[in-house]
Amino acid sequence: MERMHRTAARSSLPDFDAKELIKIVSKLVKIDKEWVPYSSTGSLYLRPTLIGTNPTLGVNDPHYAKLFVLTADSEYIRAFPGGVGAFEMGCNYAPSILISKIAASLGCQQILWLYDSDEKLTKVGTTNIFMHWKNEQGGMFFY
Repeated sequence: MERMHRTAARSSLPDFDAKELIKIVSKLVKIDKEWVPYSSTGSLYLRPTLIGTNPTLGVNDPHYAKLFVLTADSEYIRAFPGGVGAFEMGCNYAPSILISKIAASLGCQQILWLYDSDEKLTKVGTTNIFMHWKNEQGGMFFY
């Protein structure tokens, strides 16, 4: 639950009562016990999920949110170095909300996203970036 609290704060989502969520999930498992597969060697893997549900298009600070629980398959992983692997995010753009707020406080309108140790350019804001580059020898490159 601590990880989910960190994720909510990192995503600008509202806080929640962790003890209450654990009680609710426990009650749900008891109510739906017929749907829980029996196994003496496995476990039931549940994933609490908190998402912003603003009735708008675009990436913005969430004013509405929904908390729900999914069963999850741990075979597939979506994480990369420098990304948000330390957080549970069910989306592509939520990680940019907090950084966008910080950038705005510094007077910036967009964020240039870099990747890997050699800081490859990836995106600006929520769009791709294209560059025309001319090196010192006169060679031209498009990125």
